[in-house]
Amino acid sequence: MPYALNAGIKIHYEVRGQGLPILLHTGGLGDLSAWEKAGYLAGLKDYKCILIDPRGHGSSDSPENVEAHRMKDYVSDVVAVLDSVGVYRSSFFGYSNGGRIGFSLCADFPGRISALVTLGACIDPGNGSRQLADFIRMKGMSAYFSSIEARERTRFPLWLRENFLNGDPEMLALEIEGFSKWEGVRAIARRIGTPILLLTGGLEDTGMRCLKISSQITSGAQVVVLRNLGHFGAFLRSDLVLPHVRDFLARVQFGMDRRFS
Repeated sequence: MPYALNAGIKIHYEVRGQGLPILLHTGGLGDLSAWEKAGYLAGLKDYKCILIDPRGHGSSDSPENVEAHRMKDYVSDVVAVLDSVGVYRSSFFGYSNGGRIGFSLCADFPGRISALVTLGACIDPGNGSRQLADFIRMKGMSAYFSSIEARERTRFPLWLRENFLNGDPEMLALEIEGFSKWEGVRAIARRIGTPILLLTGGLEDTGMRCLKISSQITSGAQVVVLRNLGHFGAFLRSDLVLPHVRDFLARVQFGMDRRFS
């Protein structure tokens, strides 16, 4: 089982396939197996997919203090994984907090990310982060998952429930608290010159937040709204997400988008 070491913290990763590299990073969703179960690996089989268990998830180490769950810690974990795999420059696909990590990567390590895709990352962590962390600590993962299903008015597949419930509520609470201290994408937008695709579920964001972010990023960004889908629901619809991702990556690769050529 491969690990990258970052300041004493072991970060588990896996590499699937051959081709141009793309690193796939979840947020609080669960471990790296979610990408395969949701259909993303099948749709990216001609890429070299680098899958990462974020700290506090899956087989990675779980530091027990909020100071180890700052944005810079998660960013440096990605750099450590890329170094361990032997990849200097890679595309990056981040879901939820994973997308926010992608923004910071592009700002702080612009040479390492060739193209950024985010899904469900246009809303910065808000003032309710502490209350959400306390709710998860008191009620547990099952109650939190049920509240998400109620908000999105759907029942998610069993594999997603199991993936989520296998997580440690304290680790998710620390991640939420740590990310609430992040300065936010608007504060770093002018430092981002990477080609970017911003995807969002329409029930989570009508697209206005993503458009505002796009206007502030130096390189601009393509915005796609997945109608009638929420934060989790959008991730599950890889059949809708992947055509946009593949087209975007191809346009960047072959210089077909004049903004980035």
